[in-house]
Amino acid sequence: MKPIHILAIYRVSTTPLKFIEELETEINNNISNETVIIGYLNIDQLSSNKDLKHIFYNNSVQQIICEPTRITEVSKSLIDLIIVNRNCYKISGVIRSALSDHDLTYTVRKVKQNYKSVQQTRIVRDFSKTDIEATRKSIEDAPWWALDESKDINSKFELYCEIIKIILNKTCPLKKVRV
Repeated sequence: MKPIHILAIYRVSTTPLKFIEELETEINNNISNETVIIGYLNIDQLSSNKDLKHIFYNNSVQQIICEPTRITEVSKSLIDLIIVNRNCYKISGVIRSALSDHDLTYTVRKVKQNYKSVQQTRIVRDFSKTDIEATRKSIEDAPWWALDESKDINSKFELYCEIIKIILNKTCPLKKVRV
């Protein structure tokens, strides 16, 4: 996944008017990257503020918070924004909070489902076409008497495993599968 540029902004009311020009420059500098601008811009988007909306429109960015983020007894304003330059955010909104006089804003990014992983192969035993009766007959007819010729338990176990492996290779062979 390509990196996401996140710009956090806190603009106080005494910020010079060139703030809007600098914001537009920053949007233009990050236009080729997925960029999310979050923060308190102190410019109400519920009012008819055309400066910011004009910048958003001209630079193909979208302000995705639509509800007021600061509600008092006498007013409602949308001053905490999330601005994105890609249409890959499926949910966004405001969480009413008692932490501050501003509510929390959030967004959730869509997850791409088409991640490509490196193809790998594994060797597995294919039991799908195994003839159970033929396998049972091979196990019955195996040279189990050879186990009596071995002296210690370790060599008996190794011989037992080898006999089973020979039978399985014949009745349900190993095959390569991609995972």
